[in-house]
Amino acid sequence: MESTVNLTERQWQAAHNFAMSLVESQGGINSSSKGITTELNRAIAYLRACRSKEKPIQLLNYLTAFIKNGDSVGHGRNNKEYSQCIKDACNEHLKEYIDSEEILPILAWSCRLMRYYQNGGPIGEISPQQSARQMEIEAANRSLSFSLGQIIDAKVTKTTEQKKKVTYEIAGAIKLTENNSKGFGKVAEGQAVKVKVVKLENGKVKKVKYVEDSEE
Repeated sequence: MESTVNLTERQWQAAHNFAMSLVESQGGINSSSKGITTELNRAIAYLRACRSKEKPIQLLNYLTAFIKNGDSVGHGRNNKEYSQCIKDACNEHLKEYIDSEEILPILAWSCRLMRYYQNGGPIGEISPQQSARQMEIEAANRSLSFSLGQIIDAKVTKTTEQKKKVTYEIAGAIKLTENNSKGFGKVAEGQAVKVKVVKLENGKVKKVKYVEDSEE
């Protein structure tokens, strides 16, 4: 029942991009067919069988073998091409999940998304996949409201002699480095300090400045 498993935001993005990529590939091969969806469902069935027999999940190995020997399997005229499209999309969008248990719920939801997109749902564009770190920063920015001149708590995570740099961490996720920092030489790594927001872009903190106790 992996299709009911909740995906993380990052996994949803991967499933969305993967599904959109395959829908676009299907349109380029035969827009009146849903052959790629059929081949993906076959691949999912194979992976489920592997899991039930406690065998390793190796999607790329399955696809590679099918591409090589597809002529001997009566799946359809374009079956090898469909499998190649799936393999290419896996390498582009699902690389970090490809041989893990996480791949099954992602593929299951991708199939659902493909059917939705093929039936006229909004497709839009494939969005760049964010790193886990980028998503953490986005979440921190969304959860807090910042304003110019605001003094906020921060932690010193790094000091560098060159250009007297100090890196501050805000909200446990946002890291910003100040060159020629007023705090250089006055603070140590791991120290809790106060910083002032001196630059914002779309509500996101882009630059801060060290604040001494006398300035608060």
